Amino acid sequence: MAIMQLDHVNFSYPNSAKRVLSNVTYDFEEGTFYAIVGSSGAGKTT
Repeated sequence: MAIMQLDHVNFSYPNSAKRVLSNVTYDFEEGTFYAIVGSSGAGKTT
């Protein structure tokens, strides 16, 4: 069972037409470890 669900999520920074997330759908399952990884300045804290 999903404890959190993303459903068709889109994101763009203010004053920008370019989407950095486009139509993201994902189920986060209980008891599973998730990590957001990427290079410095890649936007992980967004």
